[in-house]
Amino acid sequence: MPKRNYRNNIEFVGAGFKACWHNTQDLVKAAKALLDNSSHALALSISVLALEELGKLFCIDGLLFSRTDDHKAETFAKSLKSHSTKLSALELLPLLLGNIASIDPRYQTEARFVQAVAIIVDPDFQTIN
Repeated sequence: MPKRNYRNNIEFVGAGFKACWHNTQDLVKAAKALLDNSSHALALSISVLALEELGKLFCIDGLLFSRTDDHKAETFAKSLKSHSTKLSALELLPLLLGNIASIDPRYQTEARFVQAVAIIVDPDFQTIN
């Protein structure tokens, strides 16, 4: 079987994750400081930039198994320039949280854990009595 030609290695993806996460944290701290000083419009703008950094995480995640010429590589390249691409990637967040939560052993045994996850993933979730 021929060796697959991936676009990026795991170190690149890991470094991208760390950079986006640190950028997100810095932007959230800056937005909080602006909000504390009643600079609401600026705080909102910085918050949107923080959301874009989180969206970029999804685009970077796609690089893990992308090849040089596939749609994942194209989406990542687009995410470096396009605000809407990064914000659209956030639509996958509830799905990601649901998948991560289902791996946790508490998901099957603790009702409060299932309820908390359901509220995040499904805003129409009704409380179990």
